Amino acid sequence: MVPTSWSRQGYWKTPRWTRYLATTTALVSQQANCLLNPGRLWAVTTLIKSLSKVFPAMPHLAVDPIYVGASLVQQLQGLVGRHKSPLEAGVITVAAFHAGDAANVIPGQAELLVNIRSDRPSSREALAGKLKQVTAGVCAAHSAQFHLEHLHQVPPLVNDPAWSERVLAVANKHGISHDIQQLDYMPTMGAEDFAFYLQEVPGCFFFVGNGDSAYLHNEHYDFNDAVLPVAGGMFVALAKELLARA
Repeated sequence: MVPTSWSRQGYWKTPRWTRYLATTTALVSQQANCLLNPGRLWAVTTLIKSLSKVFPAMPHLAVDPIYVGASLVQQLQGLVGRHKSPLEAGVITVAAFHAGDAANVIPGQAELLVNIRSDRPSSREALAGKLKQVTAGVCAAHSAQFHLEHLHQVPPLVNDPAWSERVLAVANKHGISHDIQQLDYMPTMGAEDFAFYLQEVPGCFFFVGNGDSAYLHNEHYDFNDAVLPVAGGMFVALAKELLARA
């Protein structure tokens, strides 16, 4: 991830950044409205690869990785409902399942890509720990071997309260939008790399409503050009306010 490499190389210090501000479009929101939360805004996400290694042979002599993997997919769905507080947000998704390429051969292995999302690191750690336990238990029950590999992790994006208040005040002062809202909830379980920046320097990430469109990362997503004056105007207003006080 680029932000983590920047952090390791100390790019935050030379020159020293004093604040970070960013935006993106909100797909479930009215066109050209402005949304921000002074606290937690995006989820923490972890991508894990689970690899079950077995030996193909005749059905009664082999350990079938497809059957074991299918059992694991079902077992993982219960973790969110039974091993996490219902007052905290979290979801586990098996986003990919790869095994075999022939109709007459039991494959030697199955590979699952598992995505864990939660609203705080403690929930993520709890779900990741249980995922390992469940995987070990399911594989042991069927004499299968497994290997877990953490591919990457994005921390939760948490806005700085003071900078959030400043952004909100600037938006209202300059009449950036007819609909400016301060949220008291986390509006998405998506992950955002801007979280790495906010771990190093205080700042604020806000949404600009895109109107009716397919969601991000969907081939039918249509960026609404009409929101550009709101998004651009917000940054212009922020620049004027910050430069006036410099």
